[in-house]
Amino acid sequence: MIALRLKPLTALPLALLALGATACGAGTENAKVECAHTITGRAKSPCTVTFDREGPSAATVLGRDVELTTTERDRVTLTVAATEITVALDDHEAQEANLNITIKSIGSKKVAIRFSEVDV
Repeated sequence: MIALRLKPLTALPLALLALGATACGAGTENAKVECAHTITGRAKSPCTVTFDREGPSAATVLGRDVELTTTERDRVTLTVAATEITVALDDHEAQEANLNITIKSIGSKKVAIRFSEVDV
């Protein structure tokens, strides 16, 4: 019988990788979250969230809860950390809950939004 044994230095990066994968997109519903990651696996700014346009779509992004509330041809309404904000496609950038918010695209089925932390 062959037993698989991982050395501690091999097991740690695997554990951190699994932790990072769950930390970035934790709490998602009909959304895909893509973020850079730190060495410890924590999500790092900026993040792009691709929401499904139909139905409830929500995600936890950089520690804040974000929900896509309504979508129009040239603007979206989001709830960011319990505050509602409307962002137009041609807006350079909006801010809420210490996040910069930029609409990347509004398609017939998906909405892509970029979130980055405000530099203090």
